[in-house]
Amino acid sequence: MEARSSALALAYRLFFLPVQQITWPLGHVMVPTLSRLRDDPERLKRWYLKLLRLVTFAAFPPFFSLMICADDIVGVIAGPQWHMAADILRVLAPVGALQTAYSTCDWLLRARGLADRSFWWTVISTAACLLGYIGGLPWGAIGVASGLAAANLIFFAPGFAYATKGTAIRLIDCVKAMLPCFAVTILAVAAAWTLRGYIASDWHPLVRLLATGVAIAAVMACGWLLLYGRSGLSKLLNSGP
Repeated sequence: MEARSSALALAYRLFFLPVQQITWPLGHVMVPTLSRLRDDPERLKRWYLKLLRLVTFAAFPPFFSLMICADDIVGVIAGPQWHMAADILRVLAPVGALQTAYSTCDWLLRARGLADRSFWWTVISTAACLLGYIGGLPWGAIGVASGLAAANLIFFAPGFAYATKGTAIRLIDCVKAMLPCFAVTILAVAAAWTLRGYIASDWHPLVRLLATGVAIAAVMACGWLLLYGRSGLSKLLNSGP
């Protein structure tokens, strides 16, 4: 039991660190930016969808690829004796992707001055996660992680519908903004799986992990160039509010 609790704690630390490193600094920047657009519904819509597209494009491929290389990450950071943490991290990896995208809902609500709605939705989603934890307890650490994943998956689309209510942004607009990153994510996960299973299966874990990171980055770069061109990011950043 103690080993499972320690593995769960390690997996959660490895899971929450990158999520926080992505969402917290961006939130401090984007909430004031979106706030300046609250009286211009069309510009708010355009900028929010650009932000959502960029955040999900940056987060989804590496987080979902973590399901493939979780054991290498845990092995390199903590050692092979923590293999149980890798199994938990595989379950949590998609949650990291969903929560990174989901954080933009909170930014939108706060930018519109709706802190009360943000608070109550946080209460509801936290309660759902707590129920997921409790429901997964009979299956141990994996069950707890699976309960969290299920709660995040169930509340993902309703969260966007709730945050965009009263704006020019529709739920289908959010889905369309995220579709390109889903396509790139599938390719990135396929590249990581192919590299790990057929090319680098006998490599040292650190070397294999570095090679996997390079492969994922290459897929993301090619996907960005194909979808938006070389000037896509500069156009996005230079078209200020």
